[in-house]
This record gives sequence, structure tokens and C-alpha cells, in this order.
Amino acid sequence: MRNIKIKCLPAVLAALMLLLAAGVSQAATYNLKTGTVTVTMPDGKAVQMWGYGLSTGPITVPGPTLNVPAGENLTINLTNNLPVPVSIVVPGLSLGSPPVPVMDIDGRVESFTTLAAAAGGTASYTFTCRPGTFLYESGADPALQVPMGLYGAVRVYPATAGQAYDNAVSAFDREHLLVFSDVDPTLNDAVQAGTFGTPVYPSTVYYNPRYFLVNGKAFQAGDTPDYIGTDGQDVLLRLVNAGSLSYSPTLNGQYMKSIAADGFLLPFPEENIAPLLPAGSTRDVMVVNGSNGTGTLYDRRLYLGNGTARPGGMMKQLQVAGAMSGPVNVSVSAANGVSGVAQQVEANWGSPQGAAYLKNMQLQVGTGGAGSIVKLRYIRATNLLYMMNDTGSTWIGGFAPGSANTIVNSRATLNCANTTVNISGNNIRVSFNLTPAAGFTGNKGLLMYVIDNANVAVGFQTKGTWTIAAFINVAPTNVSVTAANGTAGVAQQVSAVWSDANGSADLKNMQLQVGTTATGGIIKLRYIRATNLLYVLNDAGSAWLGGFAPGSANVISNLRGSLNCATTTVTPAGNDLTVSFNLTPAVGYSGSKAMSMYVQDNANVAVGFQSKGIWNIAP
Repeated sequence: MRNIKIKCLPAVLAALMLLLAAGVSQAATYNLKTGTVTVTMPDGKAVQMWGYGLSTGPITVPGPTLNVPAGENLTINLTNNLPVPVSIVVPGLSLGSPPVPVMDIDGRVESFTTLAAAAGGTASYTFTCRPGTFLYESGADPALQVPMGLYGAVRVYPATAGQAYDNAVSAFDREHLLVFSDVDPTLNDAVQAGTFGTPVYPSTVYYNPRYFLVNGKAFQAGDTPDYIGTDGQDVLLRLVNAGSLSYSPTLNGQYMKSIAADGFLLPFPEENIAPLLPAGSTRDVMVVNGSNGTGTLYDRRLYLGNGTARPGGMMKQLQVAGAMSGPVNVSVSAANGVSGVAQQVEANWGSPQGAAYLKNMQLQVGTGGAGSIVKLRYIRATNLLYMMNDTGSTWIGGFAPGSANTIVNSRATLNCANTTVNISGNNIRVSFNLTPAAGFTGNKGLLMYVIDNANVAVGFQTKGTWTIAAFINVAPTNVSVTAANGTAGVAQQVSAVWSDANGSADLKNMQLQVGTTATGGIIKLRYIRATNLLYVLNDAGSAWLGGFAPGSANVISNLRGSLNCATTTVTPAGNDLTVSFNLTPAVGYSGSKAMSMYVQDNANVAVGFQSKGIWNIAP
């Protein structure tokens, strides 16, 4: 790219977070969640990271970009699915209510603001906004949690369209966001293995990044350039450093002119070839596109490796219209699968004109004629999913991602509810939730097709292989049952755990029996997973009573006990399913009661009643 002129100022220290109370007006609201995601680096290293995601979307690193319209504030409702407490701060934006730092038992600050507790905790934050570019990140143990991936960008727009700030100097024709970060895979491995804080990896003092990312990806040959407009356009580059090191971005050695730093408009823009971008800071840079072609934005401090391989790392190609005009089949990935078991298959398409220029994206699983393939389609304009029928003659379906629909042919089932679409920059990533049918096994080629709004098409290209093994059913397991010593007439939780190597969704019928006919009769409980209903066997042992959902305001009773559905819970976790029955033994039903378990899976493979413990019930 020739004659690209960029406008940027030497960096200053990252703005201190403004933790002052302020009034709250209308707010742009985002419901975020935390979780884990595995990112594969260019050298093949798989790194488990933490990240944010929209409540209905995937976990990504960086997290989703939060856009705030003019005159609105920002509300973030956070659900934390990680095993540690998490919070959110936006350095440079004040909270709408006075924050209360959270202290640990040693009197040190654990979080700069309200924590969302581990494993399902929630918290809400409202920030008073002003125009600018900002970084959002975890405010809890940030030395660990931010390098693990808990960060993203915030864009707050002014009242005047086409400007970054309420000043004509910030006027632009097009904008592009670039988030810089770094990864020390040894830290991530230690956190995943539970050895962080031990001699294996004592603290983040030993943080030593090996991978350097732009928008969550380390550069490698063949990456699709980011389209930034046409010749002569003014382009706003929003630069965000979420990493632990300082970087110096440069674009082919051209001068840069910065108009803002850390969300503050500068009094006088300054030019620089490679401005310093400190950790945790942001810069707004204006670019005047030169002639058509591709230029490379890279870190002048030369963090340009992927592990030990070079070139790579903190590098991104930027495209001015002309050299690449057509859409791109970028990549598709899927872990080894099993027929009959749902799995995510993620496909990524791109366009140098931006994701909104993509029209029709297709993924084909398998090769050969219509009778031996599964073909999926996503239409961007209507946000609808389709599957080709068995004969290859028509598309069936037409349902939105996230809707409660399935699309089925004889070779596979597409679950729309668990299929997600992530649109970011130039790319659209569709994560199809696909269940191969029995018999659809072996090494299946993954082929991609795309057509854009100008009807420029790229035909099916092989982009990977999906290995699908035949389903081998493994019998379910009666794992355990526990109950503290009880008293007749007093409610108590009795917790039973069943397991299935094929996943907890393969469990069908689970039963728990308290007592034997030789010890004053029995209480027999049943849970049916597919319908999510609870039952109690009647006194004569001839019929099941109830049929109510856990959490419902119902009680099911026989002469020996009562099951309170309202306080009975069901918790699936991986291969396991735990039912915590809220059971009240009737007055007179006392003594040492054997507890036996039964289970049946979806293939009707059953494991008969097995004694798993004793419940001592006092009179």
C-alpha cells in the first residue's frame, strides 16, 4: 500500500479509571457471559483461554465489541461461568453508582468493583459514557485474568455521525478496530491444570508471552487482509492495547497522526512513524488511503513470532480496494466426532468489503453425490439457516440461529438453537451444531462456498476433514447417593448422581429407591430427563404418581414420604446428572434405610437397582 498517511501521537500513561458516582440516563445494554475457549495458534499449539461472549453467542477473545450510541450510557449484565470470581471495568469511564472495591482476607484489593461470583454468579455495571475508544477488562485479579483473555473494546459515538468525537478533526469515511494482545501459553496451561500459584508457575511475575495477537489472531501467511476502504478515503483506526507489554504499531514506515489518546481528544494532533501504545491504553488514528494495494501494520518492537516461528505474531495486512474484491472461504474446523452425538462445526467466511457484503455461505460435509453429503447454507440478509434435502433437489428449513428448531435429513440433524453466527469486521463465523446420523461415518471432507452481494462466487473448496466415528453405546452408571442422618417428618435433601460416558443427554430414566419391603416398605422416586418430570411410586407399587417439573410448586406423596418438587433440583454437568430430591419421610417411617439406584439410557440399556448407601432416619 503506497502513500498511506496516518495521523497518531506518542502514547501517554493509560487513563486512570474514573470511579465517581454519576447520574444514569438511557443505556445501551449488553448481556455478557464468561467462559473458556480453545484458540489454536499458527504453530498448532492449542491454548485454553478465558473470554467474554454475548449471552446468546460464543465465547471469543477479544470479547464482543460494545457499541454505544450518542447520548447513552453503557450497562453490562454479567453472568460468570468461570471457576473464579470476575468483574468488569472500563478504564476512562465512570460507574453510574459509587463502586465498592472488594478486599480479600489479607486486606488487599481483590476487585476494583462488584464481583460476579464463580460458577454462575451475576453482577450488573452501568458506566457513564463520553465519545471515544475504550478497553473493557476484568477488574478482578487483572494481572491473571486479563492475560487469560478477559478483555474487549468499547466504542462510544458522538452526536455527529461520521465523527469519532464532537470535533471535525475526527471526521472519517470508514473506521476499523485493531485490538493488540499477547499470550503466554505456559500460564494458560498452568491455570487449566490447576498448577498456577504453585512452584510450576508461582505468579504472573513470570509471565513471558510467546504469541502476539491482533484481533485475537497471530498472523500467518495466507490470512485474509482487512479491508479499510477505497483510495482517498479518511479511515479511523481505533487501536486498543489489551496486552501486558507496550507496543509500537507502524504501517510501512509511514507517518501517523493521532487525534485522541485513551478516549480524550488531543489539543493538537501529532505525527509519528511508530507511536508508543502502552499496555491498557487506546489511540485513535486517522488514515488517508493511498493507491490500491495491501500494506502491513506491524509492531516495530518486532514481536513478530508465533512461538519460535517467524514471521507472524503482531502483524495485520490492510487492504485498499482493488487488489482483492471477491469473497473468501477462510477456514472450517471440527474436532473428531461420533455419529449420533451433536458437535460444533465452525466455518469462517470473509470479504475485503466487510462482512455485510457476504450474501450466501455454504458448508458441505462429505464428497460424492447428493446421497452421500450434508450441505448447509446460511443467508446473511435474512439470518436464516437451511439444509439440503436427501435428493439434493431443494433447501429445507429456513430458521434463525438460536431458534427452537431442527432441520433433518437422513444423514444429519442441524440444531438451530445451538447454532451461532458471529459477525465481526470482514468475517462471518457460523458455528453449526450438527449431529451426524448413524451410518454417516468416516473421514468426511469439509468444503466451503461463498457468494457476495455483487454475485461474485467462490466455488466449493476443500478446507478440512471431519473424522466421524461410529457410535458405540456404553452402559450408564449408578454413581452415588448421599443423605445426612434424617428425622421422620422433616424435609431433607437426598442427592443422587448418575453418569453416562456418552454424555448426560444420553440418560433417560433414573430411579432412586429408599428402603426395602423387609424394612417397612419403600419410597421409589423417578426422574425422566427428556420430559424433565418427577414421579413417586404409589403405595401399591402399581403406578407412578405426579409428573411434575423440578422447581414447580407441587408435592408428590405416598404413605411413606413426600417429594417437594419446588426444592428438588436437577444439575447436568458433562457426563454426570445430579438430582437433589427434597424428601420428607412420613412419621413412623424410620430406621436404617438402604438406598438403591437404577438407570436406563436412550438405547434402553439399563443397569438394575444397586445398593449405594444407607439413610438413617430417626423417629
